[in-house]
Amino acid sequence: LHSKGIIHRDLKPQNILLSYASRRKSSLSGIRIKIADFGFARYLHSNMMAATLCGSPMYMAPEVIMSQHYDAKADLWSIGTVIYQCLVGKPPF
Repeated sequence: LHSKGIIHRDLKPQNILLSYASRRKSSLSGIRIKIADFGFARYLHSNMMAATLCGSPMYMAPEVIMSQHYDAKADLWSIGTVIYQCLVGKPPF
């Protein structure tokens, strides 16, 4: 997404889907990850910043919550909180 200039702005567990590449579901290597709900997604040029407050507060980057300008790195923060929740079993905050 980011290589195409798109920021999602609402990455959370509910918007990350898992599917199998084939009907055989015995192998972990056949799992595909898909991103859903592009309602807040936006095209953003590489040298631009966004400022709109949108997304799910528990997974928002600090700069988004504080209404500061942000870029695609805010999505990386959201993915980090999702990975933390997968590993620990609860949200980080």
